[in-house]
This record gives sequence, structure tokens and C-alpha cells, in this order.
Amino acid sequence: MEHSSSWDIRAERPSFPALNATIDADVAVIGGGIAGVMTAYQLAKAGKRVALLEKGKIADGETGWTTAFVTCVTDASLTELTRTFGAAGAKLAWASGQLAIDEIERIIAAEHIDCDFVRRSAYIYAPDTEGLATLHREYELASSYGFPVAMKDAPLGFSTTGYIEVPNQATFHPVKFVTELAKRAEKLGVQIFEQTEATGCTGPEGIVETKNGKVRAETVILATHIPYNDPDDISSRITAYQSYVIEATIPKGVLKEAIYWDTNKPYHYFRVDGFADHDRLILGGEDHKTGQGEDSAVHTKNLETFLKELLPGVSYTIVRTWSGQILETIDGLPYIGDTFFHKHHLMATGFSGNGMTFGVLSGLINRDHILGKTTEMSKLYSPRRLKGLKGYMERGANFVSQWMKGKMNRDTVTLESVNPGEGAIVDIDGKKVAIYKSPSGHVVKLSPVCTHLGCTVQWNTEGKTWDCPCHGSRFKKEGGVLNGPATKPLEKI
Repeated sequence: MEHSSSWDIRAERPSFPALNATIDADVAVIGGGIAGVMTAYQLAKAGKRVALLEKGKIADGETGWTTAFVTCVTDASLTELTRTFGAAGAKLAWASGQLAIDEIERIIAAEHIDCDFVRRSAYIYAPDTEGLATLHREYELASSYGFPVAMKDAPLGFSTTGYIEVPNQATFHPVKFVTELAKRAEKLGVQIFEQTEATGCTGPEGIVETKNGKVRAETVILATHIPYNDPDDISSRITAYQSYVIEATIPKGVLKEAIYWDTNKPYHYFRVDGFADHDRLILGGEDHKTGQGEDSAVHTKNLETFLKELLPGVSYTIVRTWSGQILETIDGLPYIGDTFFHKHHLMATGFSGNGMTFGVLSGLINRDHILGKTTEMSKLYSPRRLKGLKGYMERGANFVSQWMKGKMNRDTVTLESVNPGEGAIVDIDGKKVAIYKSPSGHVVKLSPVCTHLGCTVQWNTEGKTWDCPCHGSRFKKEGGVLNGPATKPLEKI
């Protein structure tokens, strides 16, 4: 069994140079995932000079660890969105998601991109009577807002009490799409730099600093999963979750090729893709706050149990597992647009489980903002909105709780008990130390204190990372920053 994403095509991806000079641009885009590349492409099409900076490789981040649903159905239910944003806002949230799907399809056709894009239905199903009541409420709202949904109780191939069908959703290969779009963007004049980490941003407009060069730009767009310099203290309005995924091969025709998810909380979600001699099922779920779950092997095992119960008596083979991180905002919609305290900084973050949809949408919204266009979408997704006070307070309480737990917890293991290729918090001379032991036995010693706000990190056995339970920062096994809001590596000891 492999521990890698279904979208791992590293040998086939293009390469771009690192920045080693000072250059000028109208817009500097930081982040080479779907949000950053889509934004750069849209701005270049609009005639802007764009520089795109990526600290690793294009599509190296969470874009490559998704299950790649492209759907207008948001993680936050229509009931929740209507309560928070009103009927018009909830309707616009779904409508803008459909716009993003259409935009992906339009670009694929116009740019001749081969990325396995397929239009298909999404099925939201209820495994029990409580879930069915929830579905009826969602169906009534979606129908009243004019969406072409259908409530059904016909067989789906597994046990349900009913489901909603949402037509004209999609799936695709996210890394193929993003890397090919990056190549098209480069042809339009976008200067793309890989292995180029932004280390600072100064000046009244934006001078983006890197280790070996600078970009002078009128506007900076932060498309880095969570904004790397955390403008407006955005991490206090976002909660990071880990989600786990398994890919299995199943016999052809057992399930319809489609997107599925249930009404449980946290929910399970899966897609079925057809191949010549088998079908592929990619199943995700077991979400928990980053750094606060059980050992990741337990969550993966739980997914395997779910699959066995979903398809009793069906012969299948699990071929790979992985995990990724999603960011949920305090009110259920992402933050896309201009920040409170710096009019030349735009952001795109908090996509929840709809990263592909909102990544595309962020390119459209931030392009329009730079072109001076104010739309209802830009108002709906603005980071300046002040909603979700209850969620804000809950996140503050979580920070205090996890900070205290990390300081008070004395649970450690011995250095000798750490297996090669694994990490753990150990006690060395009365002090807690984050230990990673390489497969060859080399020991890396790190401070377990997150460099963001001082919480204590935890080892992630699936991702081989150090994860912070307070705001979701993730660090590589040797201590380097993988995901913010932290900007500095764990201190080496």
C-alpha cells in the first residue's frame, strides 16, 4: 500500500526557475496551488504583469492532497448559510460555486487541457432517519432558491434512507489541471518562480522579499492556504482540520460514477471513477482539528471499516492512503479579497472542503477587485465581514485550552522507543524535546513549541509532520514550515 496521493505525478510536472533578482510586476501572487495559479492566469488574461512565487513546486501543497470534488454544495449547509447570510447570500454561495465549475470547464476547452474533467451528479445521502430530516430541509431550501435538485429514495448501491441529487457537478485531476494552467499562464507572460519562499512583505504597496530576490508590485495576493503573514489575525477566524483519505479499486458497476457524501458530522465523502477493467473509489473523512486527533493510523483504519460496511460482500483492494488539511472559517464561507489593514494586500483562504471550487472562484474575485470591479460575490466573501462571533469565541477558547494542555501535559516516551521513520515528544534531561528518528537511525532534535503562538506540537504519523493543535501550523519532520500561520521553523536543539 502506498502513502501518497492519487494525483502524485511529480515526474511529469514542469519545472520553473527560482527567483534570484529584483523584478517589477503589477501583481505579486504568493502561492502556487489552484488559487494562486488561477489568479495569475486570470490577471494575465486581463493584461496585468504578474509574478507568481511558490516556496516548493507548483501544486505541491494542499491542492495535491484533495479528493478533487468540484461542487457548488458547500461544507456549511444551506440552512446554516441562510441563517448567517440570509436567503440571498446562501443562494449566491451555491450559484458562485456553479460559476466556478463552469469556469473550469471553459478554461479546459479553451486551453486544451487534459485533466480527466467529467461532469457528474453529486449525491448527498442520509444513513438514518435523523439525516433524512436534515436532507428534507436542505432540499426545500435548494428548491426554493431555484437549484435543479431532486429528492429521491431509489437504490444507490448501498443502504440509505434517502438522498438529494445535485446535477452538473464535476471531478478532475487537480495537479494535471494546475500544472497545465501554469504553463498556459507562463505563455501569457506570468513570471513563475519555484523554490522561492516569500520571507517578508514591506512598503506602502508591496515589496515581496525572498532569500535571493525581490518583487516590487502594486498589489500582493496571498494565496498560500493560510496567508503567510497572517494579516488581520486571520488565524483567529479559522480552524484547521485534518482529513484522511483512502483509494480502493472496486469491481466495475458496483456504484454509479458520481460524487457522494453523507449527513454525518463529521461526514464521509467519496467519488467513484470508471476505468477499463475496474472502478476507483476515493473515500475521505474522519476529520478532526489539526494536532488533536488520535494516532492517524486509527483514523485510516476507521475509514477502512466504513468502506467495509458501505460495501458488504464486495471484493476491493486498498491501494493508497493519505491525509490533507482543510481550513474552516467561523461563518462557513472563505475569505477572499482585501484585508482590513492593508489595501494593497488581497487574500484567498478558508476554503473548507471546497478547495477546488473556491480556489477557482478566488481567482475571479481577486481579478475583479484589481480591475476595480465590485460585485455581489466580492461583498459576500470579503475578509472584512464581521460574522460568526460565536465561532470566534470558540476558537479563542480552543487556543487557551490547547496552549495550557501542551504546557501541563507530562506524557513523553523514551528515545529508544521511537521507531525509525517516526517522531515523538520525549523527555531529555527533564525537558520535552520533539524527536524525529530517520529510517537510518539519525536523530533530529527540535523544540516542540510552535513558532506561531507557543503551543506544543504533536506528531502526525500519516503525514510525517509536526502539527500544532492551536491554529493548525504544520512543520516538516526536520522542523521546516509546511503550513502556516507559523512563518519560522521549529527551533533545532
